[in-house]
Amino acid sequence: MRRLVSLLAAALLLAARSTHAQDVTFGGSVDGTIGSPFTFYNSPMPNRYQQMYVGSQFPQPVWIDAVRFQNTRAVSYGTAGPIAPGNYLVRFAITDRAENGLTADFDANVTGYSATFFSGAIVGNTLRIAGAPYLFDPSRGNLLLDVTVLSQDYVSYYGFDFSRSTTDGTSRVYNSSALPGVPSTVRTDALGLITTFETRPYVTTPEPATLALLAGGVGLLVVVARRRRV
Repeated sequence: MRRLVSLLAAALLLAARSTHAQDVTFGGSVDGTIGSPFTFYNSPMPNRYQQMYVGSQFPQPVWIDAVRFQNTRAVSYGTAGPIAPGNYLVRFAITDRAENGLTADFDANVTGYSATFFSGAIVGNTLRIAGAPYLFDPSRGNLLLDVTVLSQDYVSYYGFDFSRSTTDGTSRVYNSSALPGVPSTVRTDALGLITTFETRPYVTTPEPATLALLAGGVGLLVVVARRRRV
């Protein structure tokens, strides 16, 4: 009886863990503060920014519910601020580009499933963007954050923390003038905003054998309990 209860408890615990939310953070040590694309862009609008994240740092297929940035360096300077108020189009996509391998062709960097995560105005004091859950499967490639800044208020505070390492799992490409921008300079480098993804595992429907095992165990517990009452 005790053994059966223990087995059922373990099964329920595993089921609970499978749906537990988990933060996944990219970026190494804070090497400085940079505004683009969310603060202090100082460029004509619209503008575009992409940052890739190595898929292998995600332990399994996940739903991405929100993305957060940080501004600890700007806080230390005494000039920190949130995401600049404005209108943004935020998309996630699969890319086959390797770390530090994004090209100057934004559209060509999108090589797999792409979906709009957020579209609209960002207002208020926030470093976080929540949107329509995006299902990311690391077996299909790397993750691409694709941001188009449609309009943005001018702000005078510093931006967000970035990491400069070439081996921190992330890199970027950005446009330095308004789209389509003639002339336009598209720049790629190893920098990347330190980024945290709020995720939860993608849970498929339990296999029939698993459901049968749980149902059988519960049924056996009920039978044993009834016999003890007799």
